[in-house]
Amino acid sequence: MNRELSKKSFLNIFEGLNLSGKLEKLVKATFDGLNKELKDKEYEHIYGIDTNIIHGFPQAISILAQMHEMEKDEKPNIIIVSDVIRRELNGLKKSENIDKAIDARLALTSLYRDYIGALDHIKHDEENIGVRFSNGSILLLLPYSREMNIYPKLREDFGGDDQILSCMLKLRDSLD
Repeated sequence: MNRELSKKSFLNIFEGLNLSGKLEKLVKATFDGLNKELKDKEYEHIYGIDTNIIHGFPQAISILAQMHEMEKDEKPNIIIVSDVIRRELNGLKKSENIDKAIDARLALTSLYRDYIGALDHIKHDEENIGVRFSNGSILLLLPYSREMNIYPKLREDFGGDDQILSCMLKLRDSLD
């Protein structure tokens, strides 16, 4: 009985924080900032990254961010990563398959390094819509929570791939 009371108390405190509401505001602000950015500057592509891409090739984000320089294109890229990917990689790093676990750790390290901005090719983004690479490309990490009501629910059994797709569909619908 005492354990049940503490669990209810915890849930009441959690609901009182309204984290999903704050995350929804953050996502809306990100979409608004991205719309403003797209009006001010031309971008070549907007890439939505899936877990399999970064898990199999941890340098994918850095390469996509710099691809326009390799192709001598003047327009930078926007790379979108859903928080679902971070959660899936955290799960994969505990895999009994040692190769999967190592790949997941490498992917997380690469993602954190790119997002935190520890590499020389990243500079501070004054608009705070993500991480801006020095060449103009942008990396956005979209928060995701099942309690958030802004993302479309695609089907009843709503797994990781559906959640990632849901984030990308909401982004597409939010762009002017």
